[in-house]
Amino acid sequence: MIATAMAPWERALRHVTTTLDGAGAPWLIVGSVASVLQGCEMTPRDLDILFTSRDDLARYAARAASLALDIREERFPGGFEWHKAHHQVDGFTVDAVYIASGGGIPDAPDGAGVWEGGPHTWDLAGEARFGEFTVLVAPLEVQLESQLRRGCEDRAQAILAVLTRRGVDAAMLRHCLAREHYADVSASLGLDGA
Repeated sequence: MIATAMAPWERALRHVTTTLDGAGAPWLIVGSVASVLQGCEMTPRDLDILFTSRDDLARYAARAASLALDIREERFPGGFEWHKAHHQVDGFTVDAVYIASGGGIPDAPDGAGVWEGGPHTWDLAGEARFGEFTVLVAPLEVQLESQLRRGCEDRAQAILAVLTRRGVDAAMLRHCLAREHYADVSASLGLDGA
């Protein structure tokens, strides 16, 4: 059997998983890598990992000391605030973040839509296998909402293809998608109660 070379995102994720293995710092993969780990056809441009606290982000930075990570705090108009350790693993970008405030980004399962960087994503997180590791990932339904918000039609379609192939959970879609997105998606999929 011929071994295949790891993709850049896989090498970066292997670095993160081995760095955090046993660290006791909860972390979650969001963004395109979370989608790919769940079967979507897309090429990740970076690896986004989310922590529940600045302390856990700092624990990651300390364990990855060979990378000399600095945690940068950024505040934006509207109240969005995050703490971020941006770095490269073999030339592939890793953004490790703790989001202190979503600054009013809609994040509620009441029809506003669940945002992948918000606290509701943690409540819905699923698991995916990566080599010998089991990692937490934002669910595809949350990923779909994120791509629809961004207007990334190609990524939204890749997610919908996987959701359709494995069997759409209309209740989970309704829970995660903003009302207008759920109406459009459920109508395009021919779901009852659209």
